[in-house]
Amino acid sequence: KKIEEEINGIYIEVDEEILDQINQVYIDTRYPADFGLLPDGKPSKEKINKFIEEAEKVFNKIEEIIEEYEEK
Repeated sequence: KKIEEEINGIYIEVDEEILDQINQVYIDTRYPADFGLLPDGKPSKEKINKFIEEAEKVFNKIEEIIEEYEEK
């Protein structure tokens, strides 16, 4: 599900499902349960590439917003 948020006139479009998956991997590795890190196993290379792609999109959009702000 794609979501588009407006905060103070700033729009960022993100894939909520991918962000949820990234968050779950973070939580599993940051706070491991008794049965070890990543109980569901490591994410596939395809999934990791999607994580990277989504993170880069968010990073690039935020960088663009900062640059626009600095020009003002």
